[in-house]
Amino acid sequence: MNGRFSPNHDDLEGRWREWREKEGLKRLAWGIFEYDSSFSTLSNRRGAITISDITIRLPCSESLWQAANPASWQALLAQEPEIRGFHFYSTLKLIIAGRFDVDTLTSWGKRICAQAMGRIMWDFKELEESVLSVGSFCKSSFKPQKEMLLRSLMRVCESSTPRAVEAEGDRYHWMLVPLAYYSPKKPLT
Repeated sequence: MNGRFSPNHDDLEGRWREWREKEGLKRLAWGIFEYDSSFSTLSNRRGAITISDITIRLPCSESLWQAANPASWQALLAQEPEIRGFHFYSTLKLIIAGRFDVDTLTSWGKRICAQAMGRIMWDFKELEESVLSVGSFCKSSFKPQKEMLLRSLMRVCESSTPRAVEAEGDRYHWMLVPLAYYSPKKPLT
């Protein structure tokens, strides 16, 4: 049997600690992204982090993260559909295209995707207001993409309800998702 999957308690403890450290660093990175997104919204300026450059996965579920010990963590692994979290950029693209079930995302993952969609709306705004924009051509040329983005954002927000809460920590995440949708910088047309 491969030592990685042996029932040895010390091995399980080591895997759990290694996983917690990696997941903690990933969550720190997402916290930095959210800070950047919030600062961008509050200051009405472009965020410093480019969405297409993000290569880390979305956070795991709160229930898995909050596992109290290696044994409870291992028991939850079997139930976790995507232990390492979904790939961020490809998942975001699938959500916008309407080909991803947003209910499979964690509450924090939904909030991150909602913030990323807000950042994309910012990109549209910049293009519309750029020096290259000629008359109403630029604004009308992005209308289908903006409508698709807003529909996707609405699906994410609608799926972020109290019934979708997985663990105590998720309440924080689902309450903040609608804030990304109703951010004052997003044009509705």
